[in-house]
Amino acid sequence: MRALVRNRSKASALETHPGVDFLEGDMLRPETLGAALEGVERVLMTSSSDERMVATQCSFIDTCKQAGVRHIVKFSGKESGIGFDSSKFRFTRMHEEIERYLKRSGPLWTHLRPSQFMQVCFREVPTMVSGSAFFLPMGNAKLRPWTSKTLQTLQLLCCTARVMRVRAMK
Repeated sequence: MRALVRNRSKASALETHPGVDFLEGDMLRPETLGAALEGVERVLMTSSSDERMVATQCSFIDTCKQAGVRHIVKFSGKESGIGFDSSKFRFTRMHEEIERYLKRSGPLWTHLRPSQFMQVCFREVPTMVSGSAFFLPMGNAKLRPWTSKTLQTLQLLCCTARVMRVRAMK
């Protein structure tokens, strides 16, 4: 298994994982990705959520296609593709745009769409302790938070399963 990192020195603590080769490259610079994608059939795609996310991931999709990658697993967001009012949320719009691009690109695809992560709730611990409550400005929204372990299991399954239907996983 290979892991692509932008800066290998910043990822040095991760290099203790057995069976993982860490390669340096930049998803926005296709010329840096040759070694990382050589012989790869399936990739898990995630990147920073910033103003360059669409350009970064679409460039990576194109590079994967040119390298012969057959299946791209996109780490997306729960709201993407389900009629959510994306006009109110920039990153939802971005994920939706990337998902559409990936679907049209040619390789098989899978979208992983967690609603949120349990670890995010840790920042609310002071409020929970002092007020015996947990507040979020979400009205009656329903969430199914994922743990990082759930995410790791799904990612591993998506990247190692021999046969996988092309679909969105919510």
